[in-house]
Amino acid sequence: MSFFDSGELYDPATGTYSPTPAMRSARTRYTTTLLADGWVLLAGGVDDAGVLLSAEIYDPGTGAFTDVRPMGTARQLATAVLLSGGRVLIAGGFAHAFTALSSAEISQA
Repeated sequence: MSFFDSGELYDPATGTYSPTPAMRSARTRYTTTLLADGWVLLAGGVDDAGVLLSAEIYDPGTGAFTDVRPMGTARQLATAVLLSGGRVLIAGGFAHAFTALSSAEISQA
């Protein structure tokens, strides 16, 4: 399995991609959620050490990734959705390859 710390931005006006700076943690199988302010939350996933608790925010204004408070449960292949109040619901996923999670959590405001 491959883990990446890179990202790209797509510009629909030009039809081109441009690279972003490196993410804080190389990962795969994580969630991405577009927040109301245009920032993007990346949460969980997996790296070569295992399933991740960590989360980070991408700020398109500065082009930087910043670590944020980790989740309460390490998750990969979870579902995340932006709630009307601005917080993010992260549900399900897997703790390990064959251990499905039935829990959910809501990000802190």
